[in-house]
Amino acid sequence: MTNGRTPETYMTKKQKSEFKIFRPLRISTKANNFKTLHTIFFAAALLSALPLASESHVSNQKHEGEIRAVSASRDGSAFFTAGDDGFLIKWTGDGQGEHYQISNMCVKLCALAPDGKTIAAYETDGGLVNRVSVWDFDTLQRKYARRFADAVTSLSFSAKGTYVIVGTASVEGAIFLRASDGRVADVLKDSTGIISYAVTSASEKTLCTYSPVGFISYYNMTDGKLKRRLSCEANLSDIASFDGDMFFAGTKNDTVYVVSALSGKTAASVAARSPVLLTSADDKNVYYIASSASRTYSLSMLESRGDKTFSSPRILKNFKSLPNGEAIRAGAKAGDEIVLASSGGNVFRTTTF
Repeated sequence: MTNGRTPETYMTKKQKSEFKIFRPLRISTKANNFKTLHTIFFAAALLSALPLASESHVSNQKHEGEIRAVSASRDGSAFFTAGDDGFLIKWTGDGQGEHYQISNMCVKLCALAPDGKTIAAYETDGGLVNRVSVWDFDTLQRKYARRFADAVTSLSFSAKGTYVIVGTASVEGAIFLRASDGRVADVLKDSTGIISYAVTSASEKTLCTYSPVGFISYYNMTDGKLKRRLSCEANLSDIASFDGDMFFAGTKNDTVYVVSALSGKTAASVAARSPVLLTSADDKNVYYIASSASRTYSLSMLESRGDKTFSSPRILKNFKSLPNGEAIRAGAKAGDEIVLASSGGNVFRTTTF
């Protein structure tokens, strides 16, 4: 409850100081002196693409152009960003990023394997070229790449890292690649159709998918058969599963939805302007950031009540507007650590507290 006051009224002294997180730092051309408060990563250059291996450079330079995807290691020690400039950047807690240009096309999706070093990327020219490449960030080598006739709609690793699961805009839908060598694996006998999210059980015996048509589907990965299909809210984007995969969260029409993965019923829906979901698989609550008409931002939480219902939005932090009319486009959360990525290529780091 805010009792009609602005959220700023309830910010602690520490939170007020962190309100500066969206104020960009300036780069001194003479001293090249980068000062970081809660770590803001800045400015970038576009290099030529290297298809099989990539040289890296370490800096706090930003992406050139919009950031399309953010992935986090499970322990929050590293975050990866990908964008229009064809770069994958690994950010660590000291504010520095290892920059790898893996493509001369947009990198639209990325997914980090459970080992924390293997990452899959979807590269596309927005037309005929749709390619998934898998990289080893320890050796800076591309392990393999595969072309697809249709656009890629989702990208993830199975729970043990055995497969790269590629959702496609085709009747066939999900395609399984063996993560070790990129060979296509015949896992499912029943087609998934077009999906925008896929997650496996910890044992990799069950696959759960979300279809924008409005279905949650469960498949037996042992015999490849469809086990169960539930009707649910259609056309959700920015999908994330959480609380032991008991719930899905997604966004649509300036609204955040929470859907039971066991029944397909909507457990919560709240209005939010241009929301970006931050909820991670280990969370029990829903975290998201949303903007206001004045282009300020609020980090909010829907708290699980433990009875399959969720609280009203609770504002955790407020942030001032981004410079140059930029907007938050993507983000990721691991533990209490959060990384936010902008339309202008900037990356910002904060926490839930």
